[in-house]
Amino acid sequence: MKNIFTLAVILYFFLPAQSQYMSRSQPVPFACPTVCPGSVITLEVFQVQSLNAGDTVQAWLSNASGSFGSGTTTLTPTAYSLNTGTTWMSGPYIYSSDVNNLYIQITIPANLPAGTGYTIKMKTSSGYVAGDLFSCSGSNYITVTSAYPVLGNLPITASNSNQWVGHVYTWVATTSASLFTTALVDSQDFYDPANYKGYFLKDSLSFDINWLTASGGTCPGTPGVLNDGTNIPCSEGFSTLYSIKFLRTQNFAPGSYKLSIQGDDGIRLSIDGGNTWLLSSFFEQEYANGYASTDSAYPNGICLSGATNLVIEYFQRNVDSHATFTCTQLSSTTVADAGNQSTCPGNNVNFNLGNSNGLTYQWYYSTNNGASFQVVPNTAPFSGANTANLGVSSVTDAENGYLFRCSVTGVCSSPINTPTDTLFIVNGGTQITISASKLSICPHNDSAVLCVPSIYSSYMWSTGATTACITTDTAGDYFVTTAYRTGCSFPSNHVQISVFPAITPTIHETGSILSTTMPGSSYQWYNSGNAVAGDTMASMTIEAIGTYYLTMLDTNGCPEQSNSIVTKITGLNELSAGATFSVYPNPASDKCVVLVNANPGNAPLLVYDELGQLVLQSMIISGSAEVSLRNLAAGIYLFKMGEEVRKVVKE
Repeated sequence: MKNIFTLAVILYFFLPAQSQYMSRSQPVPFACPTVCPGSVITLEVFQVQSLNAGDTVQAWLSNASGSFGSGTTTLTPTAYSLNTGTTWMSGPYIYSSDVNNLYIQITIPANLPAGTGYTIKMKTSSGYVAGDLFSCSGSNYITVTSAYPVLGNLPITASNSNQWVGHVYTWVATTSASLFTTALVDSQDFYDPANYKGYFLKDSLSFDINWLTASGGTCPGTPGVLNDGTNIPCSEGFSTLYSIKFLRTQNFAPGSYKLSIQGDDGIRLSIDGGNTWLLSSFFEQEYANGYASTDSAYPNGICLSGATNLVIEYFQRNVDSHATFTCTQLSSTTVADAGNQSTCPGNNVNFNLGNSNGLTYQWYYSTNNGASFQVVPNTAPFSGANTANLGVSSVTDAENGYLFRCSVTGVCSSPINTPTDTLFIVNGGTQITISASKLSICPHNDSAVLCVPSIYSSYMWSTGATTACITTDTAGDYFVTTAYRTGCSFPSNHVQISVFPAITPTIHETGSILSTTMPGSSYQWYNSGNAVAGDTMASMTIEAIGTYYLTMLDTNGCPEQSNSIVTKITGLNELSAGATFSVYPNPASDKCVVLVNANPGNAPLLVYDELGQLVLQSMIISGSAEVSLRNLAAGIYLFKMGEEVRKVVKE
C-alpha cells in the first residue's frame, strides 16, 4: 500500500500536465474558398483541448504569400456552433471545456489585398498558436479576389426574355433529418419573401453550375465565371441553406426537345410558369442521384414552340452545391412567316406560308390589335382559311391594321402559332405634303431642303430626283409623286421656292469717314481682308491707310459684300525704316507733343480734319516736337507720318 501511495505522489509531481491543443481548421464546405474582402467563411476545428480557461478561440490569417511574418491578421469569430452548424451563437467561442467539431464564422477584412496564397492557423487570445495549417480540397489555400460591381435591383418575380434570372433565398431547416421524403421537403419554406437576398443572371439556356469547385461553395459566385452579373455583393455569398428560383421566358423554335435536370441538393423543372413540375428530383441528395429527364415520358422529345415560361427550383443544404439544366433540340419544323401585306383598297391580298405535307392549318384574325383572335371563316372576303394560303379579296379601308396568324398542327404534339402579320390598306390617291426648310433663299451660298416621309418605295420629283428629300438653290415650282410597292401612287402639293435679289452695297468716302446708305441688320468693316474691331455700324472712321470693304446682312437676312475703297494719301515722304511715333497728351487742348522713337528721316507731320482736309503741316527734325493746336477747332484729327496714322482729339 505504501508503494502505491509513493508512486502516485511521484506521478503527480513529475509527469507533465496535458498541453494546450487545437487541430487544423477546414472550410465548410470542404472546397478551397474563393472570396472577396468582407466575405464570411465557416471553419470547422476538429479538436479544442486543454486551453486556458476564458481563452478566446481565434483564427490567424497569413499574408497573401502564406507566410506568418508581416501582413498577418488575427480574426475573432463573429459566431460559433457546437452542433455542426444546426444552431449558432453570436460572438467567439470562450474556452470552458474541451470540444470536438467546433464551427466558427470569420470575416475576411474589407481592406485585404487580392491573392491566392492565404492560409490560417488557429490561436488563442493568450498567445497559443496551433501547429497545423488550414486544409481544404485542392490547393489548401484561400483565394481572395477583388470586389465586383453589382447590378440594380429587380422585382422578386422578374423573368427575363431568353435569360435566366436566379432569385436567391436563404431558408431555415425545421429538422435535422435529411430531406429524403416529400413530406420533409414540403415542411420547409425555401422561398419566404422575407429571406430574399437578390438575384444573378445566366445568359445560356443550358447551364452546369458547380459552386463548390468554382467558388468554394459560395453562391452566386464571381460574374463572368458562374453567372453573367448579380446584385448580390461579393461579401454576401451563401454556401449553405440557400435556395434559388430560376425564371426565364424562352422563345423556342418549333420542334421536339429533350430536357434534363440534375442537382445536389434538390432540383425541379416547370415549363408552364411553375403551375406543374415536368421534372422533379427535389430531395436532399448527392449529385449522382439527382438526375431526371424527359426520356421516359417523351422518348421522341417534348414539343415546344414560341414563348415558354421556364421555372427551375433548387435548394442547397450543406456540403456539395451543384445544379445542371440541359436543353437539346431533337428535331425542328420550320413554319414560314407570311409577312405583313400592303395593298390598295379594292385589291386582293394573300398570306402564304408555302406548302408542307402532313400539316393542317387554321387561320385566325384580330380586329383589336391582338387583344383577341377569332377563326377566319371560309366565306367572302376570305378564302383558304384551312390552307397554307389565306386570301382576302376586295380589301377595304376598314380592314386596315387587321392582324392574321395561323395555327399549324402536325409538327409535334401541340399546335404551333405562326408569327402575327398585319394587313395594311394603303389609301391610293391621297395627297402627301412636302415639308420645306424655307421658301425663300438668299442669292449666294444658300439652299432649301424639301422632304416627304421616307416610307414609300419610290419617289419622282419634278426635278427628276428619286429620293425622299432634295436640296435646291434655284427658284421654281417643286412637287413629287411617290408610290408603295403595291403600286398605289401618292401625288404631293406644289411648293414655290423664290430667290431674293442680289444686292451689292456701295460705300462712300467723306474725308476720314466711310459709310453706306443700304439698310441692313448687321455690319462689319474690313481693312485689307481683316475685320476692323468695333466697326459694326453703317459708317466708320478711317484710322489706318488700306483697302476697305463692308460685309452686311441685308433686310432679307442675306449676306452681301460692298465694293472696295483704297484710302491712301500720296506725295509724301516716308518715315525712315523702324521709325514710329506717338502723340500726347490725347485728348489735347492748345498743344501736344509728337514723339518719334527713331530718326524720323525727312517725313513731315501732316494733320487732317474729319473731312480729310490738310489743316496743319510740320517737319519733325529731332526725336520729339511740340505742335500748336491753338488755331484748330475742337474735334477729331488724324496725325500722319509716312504710312502711320494716329487719331487725336482736340478739346
